[in-house]
Amino acid sequence: MKDGIFYVVFRNSGHGFGEGTVVINNNKINGGDPNHTYSGHIEDNLVKLTVHKHRKSALSIFDQESNYRINLTFQESGFGFSLKGHVEDNQNITIEADAKFIGELAI
Repeated sequence: MKDGIFYVVFRNSGHGFGEGTVVINNNKINGGDPNHTYSGHIEDNLVKLTVHKHRKSALSIFDQESNYRINLTFQESGFGFSLKGHVEDNQNITIEADAKFIGELAI
């Protein structure tokens, strides 16, 4: 996957529910939004992320009170990539996202 800065729009059951920014550098991912931070890594065609709620009053569509992990497969496209997956311990809680490349990393 290409290194860079990406704008991400998240969906659940086809409905948008959030957006954020991620930075990918050497198969490591770090990012966040007003309510959560996410960090993880890429293995083959799988993105493994830990999500941390940093704003305690934030509501979560996943009904998670603390940190949780999500596993996502990805497919690269001309603008960035799309993701699809689920919460690690519950395949019934699904997530989809589209990531658009918005900038290069500083050298």
